[in-house]
Amino acid sequence: MKKEELILFPAIRNGAGPVLGQPIAAMRHDHVGHIEDARTILGLTQNLTLPENACRTWTSLYDGLGVLVRDLEEHLRLENEVLFPQFEATDRMQG
Repeated sequence: MKKEELILFPAIRNGAGPVLGQPIAAMRHDHVGHIEDARTILGLTQNLTLPENACRTWTSLYDGLGVLVRDLEEHLRLENEVLFPQFEATDRMQG
């Protein structure tokens, strides 16, 4: 997110046009890693299935992980499917 805030989003706001291709490609590459991390979390937790007799702390942890994974998935979907294509199309038209 730091790269988005420091590089990509300011470039978008400033109308960077053709130079957005590389930062967007880098973000898409990072997103693949984030998706793999989320899958690892889900795999290690058997899809966030609580152990039998889990305490409230364990339950809270899994609830928080569920929120994190869902929020991450939505964040990546919005960028990959809504935001980035707008600027990739502009980049192709100008390129």
